[in-house]
Amino acid sequence: MKKLIALCVSVLFLFQATHAYAGFESGWNAGKWTGITTYIFSDTTTVYSDGSWASEAIPIWQAPSDDALTIVQVNAAVVGSGTPTLAYNIEERAWASLATAGTDVFAADVTADADGLESTSFSNASMAAKAHMVLTTGSSPDSGTVDAITVTIYYKREDVS
Repeated sequence: MKKLIALCVSVLFLFQATHAYAGFESGWNAGKWTGITTYIFSDTTTVYSDGSWASEAIPIWQAPSDDALTIVQVNAAVVGSGTPTLAYNIEERAWASLATAGTDVFAADVTADADGLESTSFSNASMAAKAHMVLTTGSSPDSGTVDAITVTIYYKREDVS
């Protein structure tokens, strides 16, 4: 069984360059941040190898329960020896259907290596509330020795304005 470790959850705020009479203004007002145009959240997960990466389906994260989200970027990197690479995809699986195959985030499997991979092109970037994110691999997905993969998903929550 793969060992799964959630390393970090963070929130990044991207501020709009606002020019007001008193200078840049931002703050919490009536339950929302003012002066912010986009909220980008991220979640990082590391999965360690149990000896084989072939035909895996590993739950790595679940979308927030209160709203849908849009993936804006996925970063991944592997660690290991012998020039490690791992081809993978991420599936969106419905809340009550974790064991049922879902819809791929990428149009085709992407390959992460030790230098890292940044992906910003998706065939399915819109995730339903409470959807499961599942890392999937094919029958021969790795080269070299892959000890672990770290995946960071950057996303926008649809209810945040």
